[in-house]
Amino acid sequence: AKADAKVKLEAVREKWAQAKKQLDGAETATESNWDDVKNGFKQSYADLKDSFNKTRQWLSDKIAP
Repeated sequence: AKADAKVKLEAVREKWAQAKKQLDGAETATESNWDDVKNGFKQSYADLKDSFNKTRQWLSDKIAP
């Protein structure tokens, strides 16, 4: 279970890095590409949220009595 947890946590960290990269891209966004940047971040955030929730649920299932 510990090895599985490390793998799942690493996946969440990867999603976090992707979302942060998208957010950092907003700093250099121009008016012409703002919608693309915004949509890219929304997708990255949704992926991060989904990954986190799946990992949280997996952990809850593992430690449930």
